[in-house]
Amino acid sequence: MTTANDPIDNDPRYGWITVFIVFTLSALSFGSLGSISVFLKPLSMEFGWSRGMTSFFGWGGMGLGRFIDGYLYDLTDNYLGSYTFHSLMGVVNLVILALFSLRIYRSRRSLDTAGAQY
Repeated sequence: MTTANDPIDNDPRYGWITVFIVFTLSALSFGSLGSISVFLKPLSMEFGWSRGMTSFFGWGGMGLGRFIDGYLYDLTDNYLGSYTFHSLMGVVNLVILALFSLRIYRSRRSLDTAGAQY
């Protein structure tokens, strides 16, 4: 049992460390949340995606992922299945993004070479 005279409770540095950690995590999370508006338009134009399609699949994927996350938690009664699912879906998302980008790159390159022949 701790008392009010315990040196750990009275250490003012502990409170400031906690404030710094919370501030840093909040800044990172809200900063990344707001950055989508900066990057979405240039990425949509670069890769030929519509913003509506990007938003639909982004929000749909997050909603479906959370639904499956809850279902896996109910089945296993721990977060290991949910974390494994999210890690696997993150890798799948990166592969899909790489394939889409490769497809667009190849189609643009074929259009450039076809235009150079005429």
